[in-house]
Amino acid sequence: MSDLVKAYTATGNQAYIDKAYEIIRDWVSVHPYGNSPDKMAWHDETTARRLMAWIQLYDVSKRIIDDNTADFIISNIVQTGKILSSSSFYKKMNNHGMFQDQALLIYSDYFSIIKDSVFMSYQAVTRMNEYFTFVISDEGVHLENSPSYHQAIAQSIGQYRDYFIANNNPYGVQLDGLYNKMMRFATFIIKPDGYFPQIGDTPKGKPITTLWNDPGYLYAATQGKSGVAPSATEAVFLKSGYVILRDRWSTGGKGTYIAFTAAYKSAAHKHNDDLNVLYYHDRDILIEAGPYGYDYTNDYTKYVYSSYAHNTLIVDNKDLPATPNIDKKYNMSRLTSSVSTAEKTIVTGVNERFNGVKQERSIEFIKGSNALNVTDVMTATASHNYKLLWNLAPDIDAVVSGNTVMLNSKGVPIAKVEFTSGTGTTVKVVKGQTSPYLLGWYFDKLYDDTPTPTSVIIVDMNGSNSTVSTKFTPLN
Repeated sequence: MSDLVKAYTATGNQAYIDKAYEIIRDWVSVHPYGNSPDKMAWHDETTARRLMAWIQLYDVSKRIIDDNTADFIISNIVQTGKILSSSSFYKKMNNHGMFQDQALLIYSDYFSIIKDSVFMSYQAVTRMNEYFTFVISDEGVHLENSPSYHQAIAQSIGQYRDYFIANNNPYGVQLDGLYNKMMRFATFIIKPDGYFPQIGDTPKGKPITTLWNDPGYLYAATQGKSGVAPSATEAVFLKSGYVILRDRWSTGGKGTYIAFTAAYKSAAHKHNDDLNVLYYHDRDILIEAGPYGYDYTNDYTKYVYSSYAHNTLIVDNKDLPATPNIDKKYNMSRLTSSVSTAEKTIVTGVNERFNGVKQERSIEFIKGSNALNVTDVMTATASHNYKLLWNLAPDIDAVVSGNTVMLNSKGVPIAKVEFTSGTGTTVKVVKGQTSPYLLGWYFDKLYDDTPTPTSVIIVDMNGSNSTVSTKFTPLN
């Protein structure tokens, strides 16, 4: 619909409008509400976006369509508005619900003479405020487990702010404060290479450079081409479940960056990435598999949501429940402390999602050498098999020698990994495994059906209580 509207606006050719209505008539005949052959036809967010597209189409075409077409599109717009207003259809406490509220605001504003438009406008604002209060932490972090969604929601909040301020609604001032509060996380989460870390459903991509006109944000978003480097190099969002550490703000992708996460506050876009660690030293070293898509029956989707796609713990070769049937054990994985000195920063978190097993992980950033030390302590009353996984960037080869692993890129040593444990451990590397389960794959984009094989270091041990120390030392 958007493409056809743009084509008509650019050319004035009514054929584009006629085609749009042809498509809509066909769609409506095939997908009656409550009796569609496609479960996505009346999906919550999809329905909201469809209503906005229909209103846009009607707005540009109302002077050239006949009365029958006008009656047809208006009646379907009104029906869809009522559906979005229904509490049973509403996706509460989710960004999908926010888009439903956006559609209701547009509908109630544009068709203000229609019955219930005032109520729908009030309903949209009330539900929207409830969602923002729930999903944006006191630290200004969007809690749906993905930095790209943090950006998307902040962008939406900025647009809502402008709308409400333009309409002299005091809610706009409140949203302005919330919008600016989200800027700090958006600044620090950006990696030195200018990309988002692929946490949760975040695809490989760069931030919107114009989202905030702040010197620190501009510096991070443009890799120093604009703005001024922030004075701080570390950002702690302990209650929200994120700690981001770096040695300095630099240009050209140089520098050390560590992200440590335990942010299970919401099921939305949640991967089994509890106590996950990402490590960057002049280039990606520890990464995640990245997202694939939202077809939860697809093997690739199942994999990227699983613990196997992250730098996490596996107990007894069984994964934790993943989206869409995730366990909703909110706050059972969490960050507990962060202490920083001139020499090092230590951050600790716990994961208690595994039944009968508690994992405590501490990361230590050594600032002089830019080394990363990770200590994992697993405690249980019964004996278990524990596996710690470390997913490496695609162009890194790992060579195992006992409890030491050399990391090479194009034949050049870039880092050394050393494992120390009080219990017996075995260390091996897997790359591009397809059986008995997927392991060692990286997805460069959504719906990437040709993923890149990557190396995964597996540290394997048995026992009830086990402690493993892992030291990553860059060699340049």
